[in-house]
Amino acid sequence: MAQKPSRSLFRKKLAARMYDARVRRGLTQEQIGDLMGIGEQSYKKHEQRGSLPADLFEIFALAVQEDPYWVLTGRRERPDVIEPRLPSQTKPRRSRRSPQQPTGSDGGPTQAH
Repeated sequence: MAQKPSRSLFRKKLAARMYDARVRRGLTQEQIGDLMGIGEQSYKKHEQRGSLPADLFEIFALAVQEDPYWVLTGRRERPDVIEPRLPSQTKPRRSRRSPQQPTGSDGGPTQAH
């Protein structure tokens, strides 16, 4: 059985992808920091640590012109995804309660005549 990847391994790989993507675009850490609106020192820490906050993830991918999925996973091909069903598309659950008694205009039970 495959072992679950560790957080430190994920961060090392993410740091490498961030570096590779930035260098392929011919950008310095200062330039990409400016493009992302965070400055060189902040970007440098993210790249060294292999940590990229969610609010900067898409900005980084756009700046380096890479697919965000690749930045996150290192994979170019996306797996087939099973479409989630909305609650309105699922079968209604059957109630285990007994059906409600019909009520009359006064709110009480109706009486058979």
